[in-house]
Amino acid sequence: MNTIAIAAALLAMHNARPEKFAVDVYLTNGSDRVKVAAGTTLSGEKTFRVISQPKSPVTGVEFYVGDDLRDKDESTPYEFKIDTLNEEEGDVKMTFKVFTTNGDTGEASFVLKIDNGLSKGAGFHVDAGNAFLGEGKLEDAIQSGRIALKADPNSVGARILLARTFFNQRQFDKAQKFAEDALGIDKENLEALAVLSSVKVQQAFTVVNRPGTDRTESINLMKSALEGAIDSRRKVIDAQVAKTGEATDANLVAFADTCFVAQEYNRAINALRKPVSAQLDKPELLNRFVYALLRDNRLQEAVNTLKTAKKLGKFDAYTYALEAIAMADSNLDTLADDAIREALLTDPESLGVKSAQAYIALKRNNTKVFGEVTRALNKDSARRPETFYFLSALANRTNDYEGGRKAFESSIRVEPFDHDMYVERGNAAIALAQSAKLSGSERTAQLQIARVMFDLALKVRPSSPTALTSIALINLFDSKYDEALRYAEAATKAGPSYAAGWYTYAAALSRKNQDPRIALRKSEENDARNLAGVSVPTAEVAWTYFNKSGRAPVVTMPSRG
Repeated sequence: MNTIAIAAALLAMHNARPEKFAVDVYLTNGSDRVKVAAGTTLSGEKTFRVISQPKSPVTGVEFYVGDDLRDKDESTPYEFKIDTLNEEEGDVKMTFKVFTTNGDTGEASFVLKIDNGLSKGAGFHVDAGNAFLGEGKLEDAIQSGRIALKADPNSVGARILLARTFFNQRQFDKAQKFAEDALGIDKENLEALAVLSSVKVQQAFTVVNRPGTDRTESINLMKSALEGAIDSRRKVIDAQVAKTGEATDANLVAFADTCFVAQEYNRAINALRKPVSAQLDKPELLNRFVYALLRDNRLQEAVNTLKTAKKLGKFDAYTYALEAIAMADSNLDTLADDAIREALLTDPESLGVKSAQAYIALKRNNTKVFGEVTRALNKDSARRPETFYFLSALANRTNDYEGGRKAFESSIRVEPFDHDMYVERGNAAIALAQSAKLSGSERTAQLQIARVMFDLALKVRPSSPTALTSIALINLFDSKYDEALRYAEAATKAGPSYAAGWYTYAAALSRKNQDPRIALRKSEENDARNLAGVSVPTAEVAWTYFNKSGRAPVVTMPSRG
C-alpha cells in the first residue's frame, strides 16, 4: 500500500469514530435556569433540561439515577422531572446520555446531594409551610407540607397545611382528601373540620351552577354538600361551646357570645336573665340579653326589658339601636326613629347601629333608604354575614335574583351556619317561582330550592319558629297539608308570640277543614297593625306576610368593650 492509500485509510478510520460532544444540564424553574454542577443540593420536585448541539440530529436523551434508567425523552425540549422525596437522602449519581442518528453519544454525569431537611422534623416544615401560605406562596407551602409528611407520615399538621393550600388553589378534591385524612387521625380536629366545611360549600355551588346538569339532581347534590358543610361547622362551634363551659359570673359575656355563634339564643337568655335584672345599668349584659330576645322572636319581653332599663339612663349606641328595632317590630315608628337618632348621635360609626338602620328600612319596605344604608354598610364592613344578608335582600327586593343568589353564595362561604341567609334565599326562590315569566318546570325547580333552603335553616336552628314556619309554607305550596299543619303547629309552640307562625297555622288549619279562629286571633294579638280583622290566608298571602314581616331581626352581634 502506498503512502497516499495509507493516509486515506487512516483518515477514513478517524472519520468513522463516534463523535464525542458536550452535554449541558440545567435546573429549570419557569423561565429561569441554572447550570447543574457536581455537589448541587436538590430538594422537592426538580426539572432538568438537557441541551446539546452535536453535528448529527439527536434521536433521544436518557436519564439515569444511579444505574437505573428513569426516563427517556425523544423530542425537544429534553426535560426530566424528579421528586426527590421519593429518593434516599444523601449523595446520588445522575447521568444524562444523548444519542444521535449517526450513533454518536454525549454524556453528562454528576454526583448531586438530596437534602429535603427531613432531620429538622415535621413541625419545622409545617411552620415554614404556614408562613409560605400566609405570604401567598402556595407552591412553596405545598412543598413544605409534602416534606413534613415525609418526615412524619402521621403528621396531622402537614395534612391540614396541604388541605388549606389546595383549597386556596381551588383544588377542592385534593383539599377534601387531606382534610379527611387529618380527621381520620384526629376526628375532632377543628382546623380540618373548618377546611372540610369550606370545601363542601364550594362543591355545593359548583354543582348547582354547572351547565347541563339535571336540575333536580344538582339541587339534591347542593343540599347534600351544604348539609355536610353545616355538620362540619357545627362540630367546630360545639367545640367552642364546650371550651367556654357553663355560664359563670366571670365568663358571662363570652358564654353569651358563644351561644350567639351557635344560634342557641334560649340558652343565652336563661343564663343572662337573672344577672341582667340585677344589673340593668351594664350595657354589655343588657345588650346581649335584648339581642338574644329579639333574635328568638321574644319581642314583648325585649320591649319590657328596655323600658325598665331606660329609667337608669345607661344606654349606649348599640342599646338604642336594639330599642329602635324593638319599636319598629312593635309598629311604633316614631319611637323607632327617635331611638335610631339617639344611636347615631352616640356612635354613628357603630356597625350595630348601621345594621339596625338596614333592618328597619327593609322591614318598612323602603327600598331607597334600604339601598343607601346597605351600600354604606357594605363599604364599611364587607364580607360580614349580615352585610351579605342585606345585599341579598336588596337584590331580591329589586328583582335582581341573580345578584341575590351571588350574595347568598358569598355569605355561606363566609359562614355556612347562617339560618337567616337560608330563609332569605328560600323566600327569593318562592318569589321567583311566582313570576309569570317562568315555565312550569322552572317554577317547580324554584320551589325545590326553597324547600332545600328552609330545610337547611331548620338544620341550623331546629327550634326556630321562622324555619318551622317556612317549611309549613312550602308544604302549603306543594299541597302537603298534613305536613304543613304539623310544622305550623310546631312553629307556634316554638314561638308563642310569633305572628307569622300563627298566621300560617291558620292557613294550614283551614286546608284541613279545622277551625282557624284561635290561630287568627293569636295572629292579630301579636301584630294588630298588619293582621287586625284579616281573613284566613291562602298560601300565597301567608307567605307574603312571612316574607315581609316574619323575619327575625338581623343585626351585628354586640361587641366587647
